[in-house]
Amino acid sequence: MDRQSEDRDHLRRLRLPSGKQIEVVVFGATARRATAAPEASTVTETPDRQLHLCRCCGSELVHPIDWEEVASDNWRLQLRCPNCEWIGEAVYERRVVEELDEELERGMETIVRDLRHLTHANMEEHVQRFVTALQDDLIVPFDF
Repeated sequence: MDRQSEDRDHLRRLRLPSGKQIEVVVFGATARRATAAPEASTVTETPDRQLHLCRCCGSELVHPIDWEEVASDNWRLQLRCPNCEWIGEAVYERRVVEELDEELERGMETIVRDLRHLTHANMEEHVQRFVTALQDDLIVPFDF
């Protein structure tokens, strides 16, 4: 990774309302913030769609890049869509933020499940190649 991309990319550690911590890598965020939505208002927004859905392109991959509690039941979220690079910020009720947290958790479970399946499939392929090599006498003691 070159120095210029390191300046644009950064890692953020966020504590979710549930107490979990996540790390979010934001690629080139500083350059894109110039086109971001206006600053968050102090008025709590009621979104017309779920927060993980992009307002611009409809992607289901919207994720938080920053958030903080602004009142006992309100959170300021800065959200980003990796598909169209939309960035928006607003204040939401705890209930809405918890729904986003649950959606992020479901997404993480899907990623981990897919990773397990891919790892298992790759291991099966490696084992099958090893068995074939053994059967064809392609592996000798000198290989170890």
